[in-house]
Amino acid sequence: MTTQSENDLVHLRLILVSGKTQDFTFSPNDSATDIAKHVFENWPAGWEEEQVSSPSILRLIFQGRFLHGNVTLGGVGVRAGDFIGLTTFCDLFIC
Repeated sequence: MTTQSENDLVHLRLILVSGKTQDFTFSPNDSATDIAKHVFENWPAGWEEEQVSSPSILRLIFQGRFLHGNVTLGGVGVRAGDFIGLTTFCDLFIC
């Protein structure tokens, strides 16, 4: 992921089924695959019980829609700068 100004980024709070959460920052151009890979490579402390063996089994759900492959945050309407200082929520499902 490229270095960008804070106004060009999306603050994404991922929520597990267990209710555990973690905040990440992404570009609106990052795809679901990019996000899953980043989360896998930066697995949060405190999520050890949910640790997965591959990023391919992570699924993002935004506003009731599964995001997968090359679908970007911007492609589903998440825009950087729309809500400066606010966080966008997204469910992280492990299957």
